[in-house]
Parts: sequence; structure tokens; C-alpha cells
Amino acid sequence: MSCMSRHYETQDYYFELAKQKGFNARSVFKLQEIQEKYRIIKKNHHVLDVGCFPGSFLQILSTWVGKDGQVIGFDIKKTKDLGLDNVKTFVADVNDAEEVQKQIKGLTSKNFNIIISDIAPNTTGTADYDQYQSILLNEKVLKLAQSNLCLGGDMILKIFQGSDFNEFLAKLKKSFKKIKIFKPKASRARSSEIYLLCYNFKRKP
Repeated sequence: MSCMSRHYETQDYYFELAKQKGFNARSVFKLQEIQEKYRIIKKNHHVLDVGCFPGSFLQILSTWVGKDGQVIGFDIKKTKDLGLDNVKTFVADVNDAEEVQKQIKGLTSKNFNIIISDIAPNTTGTADYDQYQSILLNEKVLKLAQSNLCLGGDMILKIFQGSDFNEFLAKLKKSFKKIKIFKPKASRARSSEIYLLCYNFKRKP
């Protein structure tokens, strides 16, 4: 599994529910729970989905932003065409900032109202190493936000908690006015993953 791909869970309730509702992955219910609680994504929003494969976030974001909004997603794996007029995708690695920026600018001249990232590293089973790799990926997303997020915009990040977490949180606080920590019910109880809701982008440090 590539480091840009979503973290897949075993077949369970949410896996079956995703199949029933026509979503491409169970992870969509994590984002749905965040949206139901915090209402971050709005109609007409311009959204970037980092690590969009296999497309479940794109599917639900498309409905939330509406026909006058837009969702752009990318991953190192090609996401199949979802047939959604307000969704565009491209293939790129978040570690290749120059290529990502080039592709974004080729698709839109606007900055984003919100950036969402559900990327995770290829896990090894060694918690400290996996957590550190998660931090490294999210640092790339933060840099992407600093170049492409509207002032006052928001960001949602999935991250593995561990010894490096507080240091990364301090970096986020330099760019956002408020940070909330949230663990959706759709996340495994034993998983160290949480979501960081970063509000009101203020500046590039």
C-alpha cells in the first residue's frame, strides 16, 4: 500500500455500510461524523482532498459543496472517474511539492477554503516509527496548506498520536488560530489515529 493511500480497515460494520451506500471506502464515515458535529464544509467551498484514493471523500464532498463548489483530489494511485462534474483528480506524491503545485495550478486559479488529508504511512507494526512517518506526511500537507489555503481557511488532518505529536501540534498553532482534536466512532478504538481540525488559517510562518 502506498503512503498516499487511505488506511484500510478489516471488513466490519462500516465496511458493509459503505458498500450498501455506494461509497468506495469505509473512511467516508469518519469525515461524515466530523461534518455532522462541526459543519466545516459549506456550500460553494473549494476543497482539496490529499490522498484521495479510492474516492470516498470525493463522493461525499461533492454533495456538500454543491454544483457551484469544487473538489480537487490527488493521490499516488489513480482514482477512477467518479462521474461528478464538480470533482477533478490528478496523480502525484505529496512528497513531490513542485509537481503537486504544478498540477493544482493547472486545474484552478483559486486558493482552497479547506484542505482535507486522510493519508497514512505504510504501517510496519512499530508504533513509534509509524507515528513518526505520519508526522512527516502531515508536515508536507501543512506546507501545501501554507501555499494554497485561503486566509481564514480550515484544514482536517489524520495523524497517529505519539511522542512527536506535541511538537507538530505547536507547528500547526503557528499557522491556525484554533486546533481541535477528534476521534470519530468509525475509527478503531485500538488505533492511535485521531483527526486534527485546524481552524482559521492566519499566515505562513
